[in-house]
Amino acid sequence: MMKVYHTTRAAFQTAPISLSKWKTVIAAHENALADLRGFEFEFLNPAQRAFAAVRAKWPGESQLKEGSLAQIQMHKALAALEPVRKRHEDLIDAVNRAVDEMLETPAPSMAAMALKLRTVVQSDCKGHHSADDVLRILQGDAQRLSGGEGL
Repeated sequence: MMKVYHTTRAAFQTAPISLSKWKTVIAAHENALADLRGFEFEFLNPAQRAFAAVRAKWPGESQLKEGSLAQIQMHKALAALEPVRKRHEDLIDAVNRAVDEMLETPAPSMAAMALKLRTVVQSDCKGHHSADDVLRILQGDAQRLSGGEGL
């Protein structure tokens, strides 16, 4: 037999939802994502292609001899790629922090909740929350937005 809980809409509301706060959070996420994609296009992809081109010159050279031309060129190519990779990791972390803030900000509408869901499902950057935490956050938004009915 199914239990029926009698609650009021107020029981699921925590604090007033600030639309301006939501818009600020979304703008921060969009900016972080644009910075990441721009960096990938302008710096990461060319650096990876340059490294791959040097690596392709020396197929089968898994153990490069010290002082050999192959070793020198690979060392230079890797030295050029490493700071680019580091910056890329920093930008990914910035996007993840923006996703975290988006998830932690109460969704002011069902459309906002759908945006949260789409972000964690479709994006490579999913924030630092576990999948269970994300589901709990989305469940909280759904309960609050529906007045708790059916949840």
